[in-house]
Amino acid sequence: MKTFTQLFVFGLLLLNLIVALQAGLLFTRNGVIYCKLSTRGSCDNISPFCVQIKTADAAANTNLCKNYKSECQYMIENCLGKTQYGRNGLPVAASVCTTATISVGLTGNCA
Repeated sequence: MKTFTQLFVFGLLLLNLIVALQAGLLFTRNGVIYCKLSTRGSCDNISPFCVQIKTADAAANTNLCKNYKSECQYMIENCLGKTQYGRNGLPVAASVCTTATISVGLTGNCA
């Protein structure tokens, strides 16, 4: 019985440590929860958001646009540094994506 109690306590301590580490990763500056809370209330969650992406190849001189579902989605990805769009994107008028017929969530040539 004593061994079972010791294993049970050890298991609880280990679980507590793992949960604390996971929570730390989620709440750090570029954690998912931090990014969602930091953008909450400061962005438009309804309208599509068009972002112009600068390509690495300056000689080609092509401009791509990404049409996000909302400004909030863009801000979360920007905070997370999750995609090239979040890192290198420059917000432009939504009409740019509309004129170029870029569907929400897709990337295409800017008009």
